[in-house]
Amino acid sequence: MADILLDATILIDASNNHQRALPYVDNLLLTQSAATHAQVVAEVLTVTRDSRELAKLQRFMRRFNLLHANEADSQSALLYLTRFHLSHDLGFGDCLIGSTALRLNLPVATLNDRHFRLFPGLKVIRPY
Repeated sequence: MADILLDATILIDASNNHQRALPYVDNLLLTQSAATHAQVVAEVLTVTRDSRELAKLQRFMRRFNLLHANEADSQSALLYLTRFHLSHDLGFGDCLIGSTALRLNLPVATLNDRHFRLFPGLKVIRPY
């Protein structure tokens, strides 16, 4: 089981060798079981521009446990989306990630703490 769920904002920075993100992620992988969500992988894949970047990203993403939403997560995500989409511009992807993290009682490491702080009981970590 994982100890922390990494959001796309962190993984994109780390995969691009960001000077603060890469050491943070490397340290997590050494000391904890780091995971990401299938939705995060989908989000990160959409920023690749060519097959070389895609292959590099796929190699990088193999380092993480991959979590998936279940039916209850999807239902919860739709409730959060209905509640917060108009008032906070919250998208379904973040709702799905947040709902899964809540079910698994995992903190979310992200640079997008504005959206994830909307989930009552979800521990949000902004590492840098």
